[in-house]
Formats: sequence, structure tokens, C-alpha cells
Amino acid sequence: MTVQDHAGNDKSCFLHAHDFVDGELKDELFCIRFALVENCKTFMEVFQEVTESQNSKEENKDASVAAESLEKLSVEEKKAEVKYAKVKTNIC
Repeated sequence: MTVQDHAGNDKSCFLHAHDFVDGELKDELFCIRFALVENCKTFMEVFQEVTESQNSKEENKDASVAAESLEKLSVEEKKAEVKYAKVKTNIC
């Protein structure tokens, strides 16, 4: 989801989001109108903060998953079997 200013109207903003109301996922553009300019600005600021914190959580989650996968890796040392053949030599 993203939010942006509504040019020409300080009391409203646009919200781009996924809508699943009809049972089908669609990208939609919503216009949100507030009673006060301050409310609109506060909404947009908080929205941006939450979006940024969610993005960093997702990045941290991806890093954690990768770290867990790396911890599960192990290196097994296989000892090579060495077979020696007995060789009879005749030294004169």
C-alpha cells in the first residue's frame, strides 16, 4: 500500500491498496478525506512510519530465515578408504 498527497486539496490523500471485497484481489485507488488538514498530515506521517517499519521487519525476517538455514548446514568429513595391496617382491 502507498499513500500520496491529493494535489489541490490538503484535507485528502490517495491510498493505493489491494482490495479483496468482492472475493477477487484488485489494485484500487481510494481517496480519503479528513475534516482537518492536520488529521490528513498525521495520517500520512503515521502511514509512512508503519510502512517503513513493516519493510524493515520483512527484511529482518528474510535475514533470519537465511541465518537459520545456514545454521542447519553442516559439513561432514568423509574419510577415504585406502586399500593397500600386498605386493610380493622378489629381490635377488
